[in-house]
Amino acid sequence: IKTVYHPYSGLLPRIESLEEYNLGVAESNGEGVVASAIDPQPWRPFRSLLEFELCEFILDASLTNELMATLLNILERCSTEKNPTSDQSLAHLRYPKDISKLWDQASIHRTPFNKSTFTVNLKGKQHHYDVYHRSLWQWALDLIQDPILALHFTWDAVRLSKWNGKEFVRFRHEPWTADQFWNLQDTLPASGKPLAYILYADKTRLSSFGTAQGYPVVVRCANLPVDIRNGNGVGGGRAVGWLPIVPELPEHKRKPYFADFKREVWHAALNRILQPVYQASKLGEWVQVPGRSEPIHVFPVLLMLSADYEEQSIMALIRGSGGKKPCTICLVPDDEQYKLDVEYERRSRGQVRAVL
Repeated sequence: IKTVYHPYSGLLPRIESLEEYNLGVAESNGEGVVASAIDPQPWRPFRSLLEFELCEFILDASLTNELMATLLNILERCSTEKNPTSDQSLAHLRYPKDISKLWDQASIHRTPFNKSTFTVNLKGKQHHYDVYHRSLWQWALDLIQDPILALHFTWDAVRLSKWNGKEFVRFRHEPWTADQFWNLQDTLPASGKPLAYILYADKTRLSSFGTAQGYPVVVRCANLPVDIRNGNGVGGGRAVGWLPIVPELPEHKRKPYFADFKREVWHAALNRILQPVYQASKLGEWVQVPGRSEPIHVFPVLLMLSADYEEQSIMALIRGSGGKKPCTICLVPDDEQYKLDVEYERRSRGQVRAVL
C-alpha cells in the first residue's frame, strides 16, 4: 500500500505491506488506548450505571410523570427491601423531578439546544419562525477534546494506492482519502487542518414542538472513521437543528411566490444553524487536542450536504423536476438527461448569484 500525505502534513510518502498498513490503521483507530484516558465512571452525574440505565429507559419510553412516580415507587420498595445499603440502591430517586434534575445536570456536559427566531416577508406581511439548534462549533469541540475520540481523528488528506502486480492503483475508503478533502486542504494555510462536517436534512422524520413542526438536520464528523461516524454512540450522528415546516395555506397554494417564500424560510433557518462556524471557517481556530503538545489550527468546512431531491432543489435554488434544467449538480437540459456519455457544465455559486 502506497500512502501519499498532503504536503501540509510534513510527512513523506511511504510504501508498506498490507499487514503493516492494517496494523497502522488499527493503531490510529485507538487500539491500545491508555487506561488513564478512560473515564472510570462515565455515567456521572448519575450516581451509578444502574441509575443512568433506569433514567435512559424512562426517557426512551416517554413515560408521563404519573407513570414515572409509580415506577419509582415500585423500584424504591424493591431496592430497599433487597439491600438498603447497596451502592446500586435507587432509594434517593423518589419523584419525577429527581430524574429531571439529573438530566439537567448531565446536559451541561454536552452542547445544548437553543432557540432562534427569524422573520421572512410574504406579500408585505412578516412571518415569524423558530429554529431550534445547537452550536456546530461547540458540538465539534465536544468530539475533538474527548480524550478517547481524539485518538481516532484524521486531520490530513492522503492518497492511497494498492499494487496490482504492474502498477499502483488508487483507491478511496474514507473522506480524507478522496479528492475533495485534499482540495479543501489546498485552500487552507499551511498550518490549517480541515474540520469536515457532513449534514443530512431528513424531511421524512417530522417532529412536533407544541403547535410547531420541524424536521431534523443531522451532523456527522468526516474526520472520524466510518464505524464511529455512522454509529449510534459517542462520535456518531447528532441532531443539530430542527428546520421549521411552512404550513400550506389555501390562498397561496400552487403560487410561484409561495414556493419562493418556503425556500427563503429554509435558507434562513439553515443560516442560523451554520452561523456558529462562519468566522472559524474563514480565520480558523486554534484548538488544544488531548495527547498533543501543541494546539492545531482547524478550519470548519461543509464537506457534504445530503438530502433527497426535493430538498436538494431547495438548496440549489432550482425549480425541481418541472424546470428546464432539473439537475441539482449540472446544467443538463431536461430533454437531454438520457445522454449519459455527455459531460455538462456544473452549476456554480457565481452563476446562482448572477441570476439572483
